[in-house]
Amino acid sequence: MNDVIQHNGFFAHPENLLMATVTDLSPVIRTLGWRRVKKAQSMERKQDIRHFVAPQLNFEAAAYREMIH
Repeated sequence: MNDVIQHNGFFAHPENLLMATVTDLSPVIRTLGWRRVKKAQSMERKQDIRHFVAPQLNFEAAAYREMIH
């Protein structure tokens, strides 16, 4: 079963999880999410085409924000 979930793990793409953090009910998690957004915006951008690859999932995670490294 985990293999099927891992294969279809596109929902856990880092950008999707980051969007979830900025809309979290916890003010602490929202603040951390916005800090990561601001840090990503300040980074230098590559001009390469990005490929959407499903991340390796942590099935032992206690919260959605711990699903990926």
